[in-house]
Amino acid sequence: MNNKILLELHVPIVNKVFEIFIPAGKNIKTVTELLKKSISSLDTPSNITSSMVICDGNTGKIIDPNLTIKEAGLQNGSKIILI
Repeated sequence: MNNKILLELHVPIVNKVFEIFIPAGKNIKTVTELLKKSISSLDTPSNITSSMVICDGNTGKIIDPNLTIKEAGLQNGSKIILI
C-alpha cells in the first residue's frame, strides 16, 4: 500500500472518528467531495454542506484544496478534520 496513506479523520458534525486509506496522489478537493458523500450516507445528508473543508488536525489550518495529499505533507497517521 505504498501509494495510499492511512489518515485519522475527525468529523465533528457527526461526532465520529474514522481511519481511512487515501491515495497519496488525490487532491484535497476530490478527497473532500468523496468524504462528504460517504459521511452523508451515514448521517442525515442535511448536516453535510458544500462549504465543508479539510483542516490539519494538529494546526487547525485549512488545507489548500488544490494540493495532493502528499503535497499537503500528510503521511501515515496524520490527523485531518472535515468541518
